[in-house]
This record gives sequence, structure tokens and C-alpha cells, in this order.
Amino acid sequence: MKKNDAIDAMIERAQDTREHYARIEPAELSWTDDGAMRIVFDDGVSDAFTPELLRAVCPCADCRGTHGTVPKAFNILTSSSLVGAAKQTVIDSVEPVGNYGLAITWGDGHDDGIYTWAYLRGLAGQRG
Repeated sequence: MKKNDAIDAMIERAQDTREHYARIEPAELSWTDDGAMRIVFDDGVSDAFTPELLRAVCPCADCRGTHGTVPKAFNILTSSSLVGAAKQTVIDSVEPVGNYGLAITWGDGHDDGIYTWAYLRGLAGQRG
């Protein structure tokens, strides 16, 4: 399975479990030494999410292509957008969104995705 196909399958499985994990909350949130976001959920499941994975699974409509457009991951980069490309997996900030998730601002300025706890819990444990 190609990397994009594997990511798409992870996203689909996580979206399919949203209702099941609708009331899930984090019991602990921390960062690993290698820069991954580690979440322990209140059901006891934990996982570490690398910045690269979090950007690849960005739930915003532009990244997922749900506005009827091609997903951002497949856009051709212009010379000006190449400057920010190296920063697209650098996390500038993480802010809570109500009590249901997180908003991540990326080094290239992208900040449209809201990572709900249910979505992150659905992603947890899928890589191995």
C-alpha cells in the first residue's frame, strides 16, 4: 500500500469512529524527546503523533479536498510556496479549541485544521 493510500485509510477509519469516541478526552498531553505529541486518552489508550503524521492527516477541508477541489497535498508548488515547504511540518503553536480538540499552527502559516479528541483517538494505534 502506498503512503498516501495508507494515510487515506487511517483518516477514513478515524472518521468512521467519531461517534464512538465522541465523549473521549485526553487524560494526559505531553511531548516526546523527538518532538511527537503524546496523548493518553481517558480510556487508557495512548499514542505519539509525529508532526509529519499530524500534518498528513490534517482534517481541514482544504487538505482533505472536501470543497470540491484537489487536496492541498497534490497542489503544484509555486516558487514562493517552496520557501515555506520545509516549514510545513514544523509546529509553531498548539491551542485548545473549546474542550473538544486542538488547533495547530504550522510553520508555513497553515492553521485551518481542528484536531478533535475523537479524531485523534480514532487515529491512535493505527500504525502498528
